Amino acid sequence: MTTQTRLKCARWLLDRMIAGAANLPKRPAQFFWRLIGAIRAQSTLLTPRELSAAPVQHIQTLLQACARIVDHRDRWLRKPETWVAEGDSSFEQFRSLIGHLFARYPVPECMIRVWLHGPEHPWELPLYHHLAAGLSVRQFVFRTAFRLSKQGAVWFMQAPHDLTPSQALRWAQVRSLGGDGWLARLLATKTRLGQLTDDERFWIAAIQFLVRYAPASEEQILEILQFIDLYPLLFTPASIRRVHGPHALLEGPFSFADGTWISLQRYFVTWRAAEAAHRLALLPFRISAVPAGPTLAVWNRTTINPFSVDLAGQRWAIDELLTSHEVHQEAHFMRNCVMTYLPACIRRQVSLWSMKLHVGERPSRVLTIEVCPVSKRIRQFRGKCNSSPSQLVLQVLQEWAAQEGLKLRVSR
Repeated sequence: MTTQTRLKCARWLLDRMIAGAANLPKRPAQFFWRLIGAIRAQSTLLTPRELSAAPVQHIQTLLQACARIVDHRDRWLRKPETWVAEGDSSFEQFRSLIGHLFARYPVPECMIRVWLHGPEHPWELPLYHHLAAGLSVRQFVFRTAFRLSKQGAVWFMQAPHDLTPSQALRWAQVRSLGGDGWLARLLATKTRLGQLTDDERFWIAAIQFLVRYAPASEEQILEILQFIDLYPLLFTPASIRRVHGPHALLEGPFSFADGTWISLQRYFVTWRAAEAAHRLALLPFRISAVPAGPTLAVWNRTTINPFSVDLAGQRWAIDELLTSHEVHQEAHFMRNCVMTYLPACIRRQVSLWSMKLHVGERPSRVLTIEVCPVSKRIRQFRGKCNSSPSQLVLQVLQEWAAQEGLKLRVSR
């Protein structure tokens, strides 16, 4: 196919695509054709040569952007016919078109993609108009607790054009907190921080921690942030007064204010070791011992009291599990999945208990119990390997429930 024939086919296809995009009600269609006429007269955005050099999807994206611009025609500050294209690339010409129609003041390049690709969030187009009117991003009210400092607002104006608005806001925040461009882009594009969160105070502390210690490995940062995201209640932005000891930094929540990169890695590695030990405990062969490890999380007792009773010439006891290490031991010896309840335990949405039979000096675990601390209802109870309890074990459980006023339903 000759170049002339290829351009002729491209012109025919382009005209059909534009006609299809102009399938609008009468009045919006008039504005659409005015806009298309100005673009074709002043730029190379919608020319047969552009179509022959770029994928069809590129032209479709431009036409969808034109329809989006027409939807906001009440915000036009100038007529499309008075626009003069600036720049050689498609992005530069489109940016100048948007600025001509809507902007009184310069707007970050990253906000142009809101018109080109459509907004990901409802606040993005209002933010563009807010900035185009000359107002600061710090004056814009987001639906989350996200806020930028004065320095962050300056960085936001310089955000790379390939970032989404949410990513650009995070990029600017990291830069304002002292992070370099590599760390800012990594956090904005490859972690959940690319979206605005409701717990900004917590994540600002985490970002400041990363900026302070500036770890070099991308893999380490992503792995640590995933860990923090999965178990946020194991971390705190505040300083903590700790007891002295070899495992002091591993007891209770990890403090971003007091901790170091080495102590965070130790915290992370120890937790992963506990998880691995739990998975081994679920294998179909016997493991002789529980791997030793420090307590990673500690929580307060509920108002429910422990229980002990002598029954059938034997000593029985029911005690609450109050640390992650105790929960891990219960999962190991009882061969169950009680470790999956750990986040709910930390939030105090669940209270876990262990029933033990004291034979000689060493107690033997016989039952794991889940209790809702709010409704005081025993949700479930299981023996080893999730087996059903014996009648004697049920009798002990019923006596404890009666003493503490717990709701208990036993299937017959």
